[in-house]
Parts: sequence; structure tokens; C-alpha cells
Amino acid sequence: MAKHVKGKLFENYVRMIRKLKHVDWSEHLTASDLEIINQLVLPTQWYPMETFQRCGAAIFEVLAKGDPEKARAWGRISMDQLAKVYKHLLIEPNDQFKTLEKFSKLSRNFFDFDGFGLIVRDENHVAVQIDPAFGTLSVQGYSYQMLGSLERLLELSGAQNVKGEFSEKMWEGARHSVIELRWKIPESA
Repeated sequence: MAKHVKGKLFENYVRMIRKLKHVDWSEHLTASDLEIINQLVLPTQWYPMETFQRCGAAIFEVLAKGDPEKARAWGRISMDQLAKVYKHLLIEPNDQFKTLEKFSKLSRNFFDFDGFGLIVRDENHVAVQIDPAFGTLSVQGYSYQMLGSLERLLELSGAQNVKGEFSEKMWEGARHSVIELRWKIPESA
């Protein structure tokens, strides 16, 4: 079954691609991708996940030059933008687990599949499993973007000394990418 992404998320990729007029995007995107990108992208409309994946992979190669740490930094910036718009639906102050659950729930508004599995390891440790439906194109870049996003999300909820690392990597043959997140809670929280 084909997967889809809501225009609200897709429009960020489209804006970046449109802005970089000097790049020959046809080297990275299909003719149907370019047709979609050149149309009006509506925030409430569903768009093909494959196009979203190819756009993300193209941006990762062109802008980040394939550097995972740049994708991680972009993830942090993206989370700040998302939190500005959805703060009350997303952030539960001083409750990292609830914040992560809210993120997982909110993401279901943007994807027509359940993209993230949360596994509680202990009181300051959770694993986030990324669904393979996000695709295999530039999976390393997307996984690092999610790592940065989730680290920033935990910080926004009040966690300190947030550390994220991969325990499983799809780009190295694992079935899923799994991010292990650990943090400290401030004494006054």
C-alpha cells in the first residue's frame, strides 16, 4: 500500500528546492516529482511518500553534501519550528515520556502510517524505532535528522544532558533504525 505525507511537512522540502534555482533537480528527482513540486502544495493535502523521500535524499546530497551531522543539526532546527506551531500539543513540561508520546501521536497527523515505536528502557532512557516505511533513500540522513529532532524535543520538555545514539542502523543492514535517548532531569523539576 502506498504511503503518504501531509503537505504541511512536504512544503518545507518544496520551498528549499524551489529556492535553489541553480540546482538541476532533474538529476535527483523524477519528472512526476518535479511536476508535484511545481504545483501549489496545500498543507492539508496528501502527497506521495516516495516523492517526499526523493526530495529529502536530494536535499541531503545537495545541501548537506551527505554529512549526517548537518542532517542532525537540521533536525534540531526543524523541531524548534514544529514546537513553535504545536507547542501545547507537543511539549509536556518536565515529562519526557509524555512529550515523546505526544510527538508520536502528532506525527500521525502528517503521515498516513505509524512511523515511530517508543520503547521505555528506564526512567531516563527510551528507544525510538523508526518505521522502514520512511524509505531506504538516504535513510542515514533521515535517521540523523530524526536523532537531532528527538534530542531537541527532549530539551524543550526540560531534559538536560540529552544523549542520543543509534543501536540499530538500517543503512548498515538492520531492519529498523533505532535511536537510544538518555537524559537527566534537573533537581528542581
